[in-house]
Amino acid sequence: MALRRKKDDAAQPRPANVKRGKALLLYFLPTVLVAIVLMLALAFFASMAIKNASREAADTSAAGVAAALARQLEGDLRARQSLMTLALADGEAAQALAARDADRTADVGSRLQRLLPGALQVRLLARDLNSPDPGGAAPMGYAGLDMLRQTVETQRPSTAEIHQIKTGAPYLAMAQPLLADGEPVGALFVAWDLRPLVELVNRTSTFPGRLELVQGGDDGYVVAQGPGDIDLGSEASRVEVPSSIWSVRYAGKPSTTGDLTMALAVIGGGTLLLLLTALLQWRSLGRDLRTDMGIIVTLGEALLRRETVAAQEPHVATSADAIALLGQYVRDGRGQTGNGVAADKTSQPAVPPVVPPAQGTHGLDVEELDSDPAEILGQSGAGAAASASASVEIPASLFRAYDIRGIVDQTLTVDIADRLGRALGTLVQEQGGRRVAVARDARNSSPAFADALTAGLAATGCDVLDIGQAPTPLLYFAIETQPVQGGVMVTASHNPTEYNGFKIVVGDRVLDGAELLQLRDRMQQGVFNHGSGQIERIDLLGDYIDAVNREVQLARPLRVVVDAGNGVAGETAIGVLESLGCEVTPMFCEPDGSFPNHHPDPGNPENMTALMLEVQAQEADLGIAFDGDGDRLGVIDNAGKLIWPDRVLMLLAGDVLGRHPGVDILYDVKSSRHLASFVLSHGGRPIMGQSGHSRMRSKMLETGALLGGEFSGHLFIKERWYGFDDAIYAAARILEILALEARPAEALFAEIPDSPATPEYSLMLEEGQSAELMRALDAHKIFDDARLVELDGLRVEFANGWGLIRPSNTTPSLTFRFEADDEGGLEQIKARFRDLLGRVAPDMKAPF
Repeated sequence: MALRRKKDDAAQPRPANVKRGKALLLYFLPTVLVAIVLMLALAFFASMAIKNASREAADTSAAGVAAALARQLEGDLRARQSLMTLALADGEAAQALAARDADRTADVGSRLQRLLPGALQVRLLARDLNSPDPGGAAPMGYAGLDMLRQTVETQRPSTAEIHQIKTGAPYLAMAQPLLADGEPVGALFVAWDLRPLVELVNRTSTFPGRLELVQGGDDGYVVAQGPGDIDLGSEASRVEVPSSIWSVRYAGKPSTTGDLTMALAVIGGGTLLLLLTALLQWRSLGRDLRTDMGIIVTLGEALLRRETVAAQEPHVATSADAIALLGQYVRDGRGQTGNGVAADKTSQPAVPPVVPPAQGTHGLDVEELDSDPAEILGQSGAGAAASASASVEIPASLFRAYDIRGIVDQTLTVDIADRLGRALGTLVQEQGGRRVAVARDARNSSPAFADALTAGLAATGCDVLDIGQAPTPLLYFAIETQPVQGGVMVTASHNPTEYNGFKIVVGDRVLDGAELLQLRDRMQQGVFNHGSGQIERIDLLGDYIDAVNREVQLARPLRVVVDAGNGVAGETAIGVLESLGCEVTPMFCEPDGSFPNHHPDPGNPENMTALMLEVQAQEADLGIAFDGDGDRLGVIDNAGKLIWPDRVLMLLAGDVLGRHPGVDILYDVKSSRHLASFVLSHGGRPIMGQSGHSRMRSKMLETGALLGGEFSGHLFIKERWYGFDDAIYAAARILEILALEARPAEALFAEIPDSPATPEYSLMLEEGQSAELMRALDAHKIFDDARLVELDGLRVEFANGWGLIRPSNTTPSLTFRFEADDEGGLEQIKARFRDLLGRVAPDMKAPF
């Protein structure tokens, strides 16, 4: 707090003699001693309270991590069990054992070994086997024989166990009963590689604490342990892994920074009071000092009990800083949850106002402050929120399910972009952030929108990291690697040229749905922070290329044709692929917001025609296409054939599951029904989710999946990357798989399941009409012979295929897609959907 003496301060009378000085000292000495004792006591009790809260927060955090790990392990076991069931579906293993045909049993065992990726050794065990098998990659001992006996007796799959014989490496043992004519004839015994389970523990344990996977009770076998220097003794907590004999033992490591901060704050407050006492010149100040000390003690007790107290005015001017500081700790303490995250960040300003001395207070002869206390602290601070302007109406049509999009100079203006920046900057600061990254695509309107957005952010006190014209993956890369707490991509992706918009990230979440509507409310109300943030321009292309090269290596050089559709991904994609050793033929890689050659939407087969022809003309190994902002991918094989994104996802899933069996693989409702069986057959757990890049990214965070994808071409890779949708990195991973094969891409994709299927059809409507039509559908009466999946729109699954109708979340339209076992079945399903549409909208013509 800024204080200055009056000019006549030097003229104040000084003590007449030393005796009077000693009398003053003796008068105030008890006060000084009381202040010291109170400060030390308050520091001690505050430190103890914070240590206890920190321990509770650490335990809560560790319990959450342990529970998440237990769920992952349970999912891993279920996936392996499903894979074993699927491998035995033809019944040959049971028949071979029943016939006691050794050669046939050996052949079936070899085939099962190939069908079970990650299996160290597969055994078909007759029910009367009574001797161990010490040979092979995974020696089987008496524990394995006991598992065989229990499996045969119960005729149920065994509980998974960790087995180890002598000096052999430990492995995960699982058994499945084999029945012939309803009678148990033996069991399939599989010894799985234990390393994926160990990696699960290590990968999950990225928190201050320690995890252990234990088989058995307190004295059980420690299967795997995460990093950390905490000794997990008998007092460690546990989370049971369902349907297993395992548990996750854990302990959290509390933070020690809180008690240091509090101690410094309390000692700092005490120091201010001691300095005040040393400067005392009037006897009446002692009484006021004791009153202010009582206020400080009251605030300290409220802090320890996490209670609120009424605002207190200081009686001594110089006490105001100390009282305001502890007052802030009281308010912050009440707004914090056990793990240190603010429970209600909007209920209090980040910087509390300092209470000026009350009129008539005693103390040093100082001038009263002319300025408002908030101005002294700086309204550029993160919490000095104030009303920026009168309320305005922001078009609701801009706020779509995944992002903000509108027609330039009609529903979307630069004024709205500026207001969006102010609302977002205020939100980021309320959540403890200060810096936001901004990038833009190649649309003609994007520079103006990016400038207005940046100005709005800076006007709230947010610093802006300006990446310039760059693809969306580069913005996401900045959020992961730079000290920023949010990011905005100015883009309308694949929408027509008259559109533009914004994709927004705060923390690790892409804002969507209700969060975007809350942002609209902020923009309409006009209550924003005020400040003056700095703008830093940075080029991250080189860093991004280096990061991809650290994760991806090609076994041989490949020839690739790249079609960027005159969007913004061309330069980055060419740089990455050439750095990997590819020979790149660019097509339409010069950014041009008018998109003169074709629209940058690889989901429309018409936009892929030129790439198909060029791949064949160049005899290239692969063709790669990107959308306008580089987060969606299209693939053409060496024969010029379009490979739908759901089949590309299967290729990536097979690769990832070969190293990480049991993990979740996500796909959307528009994807092929072959995905589920493909993922299961490769040892993974398939999860269908809603369409939309923001929803898929949220689901990736929720499940801990290593891979996810949409039929639109968004691909999310968490293994060896960050988990955001990055078409450029996905292209590099596809080329890495292809480079390991001597066969061409055509032969590689021929092994991926395929059925007659359609692209995604769109029926353009008036704004809001698609929701009305979806509400009018009475599908239960029409599709009584099918299974209805209403996860996102309406997916109708028949015995021979499926069809989908859903409202688009990026344009006012309905979208459709179909897949069937053959062309005849495909036409039948399309006809039934035409009938469905005709019932609710007779005047509309189906686009298929």
